[in-house]
Amino acid sequence: MADKAIVTAVKKALERSPKRNFVQTVDLSINLKDVDMSIPKNRIQEDIILPHGRGKPIKVCVIGSGEMLLKAKDVADRVVSVEELGTIADDKKQAKKMATEFEYFIAEAPLMPTIGKRLGIVLGPRGKMPKPIPPGADPK
Repeated sequence: MADKAIVTAVKKALERSPKRNFVQTVDLSINLKDVDMSIPKNRIQEDIILPHGRGKPIKVCVIGSGEMLLKAKDVADRVVSVEELGTIADDKKQAKKMATEFEYFIAEAPLMPTIGKRLGIVLGPRGKMPKPIPPGADPK
């Protein structure tokens, strides 16, 4: 019952407010008591799916080999093979460009050590290390 009252009050406030010539955003700050965030096991890293999206398409890069590359061509914006990974890692400028171009990276689990060695310097500080997918899994 209280939820309906809050929802109607918010709707009325939005209807009465004048049109603004900028995009409104919401910032959320949460203070956690007695939690030391400097300890790695206490750090929080979650992906949240927004109900209406972000307003722009999300670009995904898949790093893999063999059958996974064939499956990922339909789904991902870019597919990187193991051979191509070596050339990208050797050219730091190209690696940085790829890191800024894509929001998410997905990789086969056996390739994670190689990716960490070759692209970890670029992807790690940006928080874009690939999410591992088991071999043979569907990248969708």
